[in-house]
Amino acid sequence: ELTARTGVSNELFVPLYKTVGIALVVKIGSGLCKDAGAAALSSAVEIAGAVCALLAALPLLQKAMDVLLELMG
Repeated sequence: ELTARTGVSNELFVPLYKTVGIALVVKIGSGLCKDAGAAALSSAVEIAGAVCALLAALPLLQKAMDVLLELMG
């Protein structure tokens, strides 16, 4: 419904949804690790989550680069 109202293609919203989902899971997992006293594991979960979010957002970043290159030349 959101994609229909905005007029933006679905291929741009899917990476955004995935990234937000990854962020939520990482936040909850990291908090659970901290509550359990495993600060090192919490940091590892946050780093792994950041890498996964970046990988999930690559199509969105590529599309942004395409738009920038189109505007420049």
